[in-house]
Amino acid sequence: MNWYRCTLGLCLGFNLLAATPLMLAQPVLAQLPNAQLPDLNNEPALVQEGYDLFEKGWTDQALEKFLQAVQQYPDSVPAQLGVARSYLKLGQDANAFEEFRRLTVLDPTNIEALETLGFLGSYRPEWRTVGIDALTTLLEQPGYGQNGEVRSQRALLLFYDGRLAEAVADYEIALEQSPPLAT
Repeated sequence: MNWYRCTLGLCLGFNLLAATPLMLAQPVLAQLPNAQLPDLNNEPALVQEGYDLFEKGWTDQALEKFLQAVQQYPDSVPAQLGVARSYLKLGQDANAFEEFRRLTVLDPTNIEALETLGFLGSYRPEWRTVGIDALTTLLEQPGYGQNGEVRSQRALLLFYDGRLAEAVADYEIALEQSPPLAT
């Protein structure tokens, strides 16, 4: 069993180092499967206008609407999500990271926020712990405990954080579930 862990560790180390530039070059929104429009039925017109602009690709104008909406309706999850998505789409990763963190304060189990924080956790060392915590929370949600992609991403962050035993344990679980090739 020890030779297996050592071999797995060497392979993981080599593959992660080789794959890191490719992973970081991928746009985050393309990686997230849950980037759907929130339910806007009971939301103020300002939030709905923001999403209309966002859907048209007018992200700067959408961001302005969402920022106004967050000021007027600080507890609006769709408004906060719009701000976070807009920053992410504009390539402002630091602002997006902070806005998704704020979203988890409003809605601690928001799937998109948790997934995005998990992916952004690989961008900067200081975001790693938040990413690990977000993915841990996500794995505790019904239906996500056996999600190989989420578990693989957490394993990656654990590996980057030097927590090799935990990373290997996550990879072992992920590999049992017919994971994607990247895993």
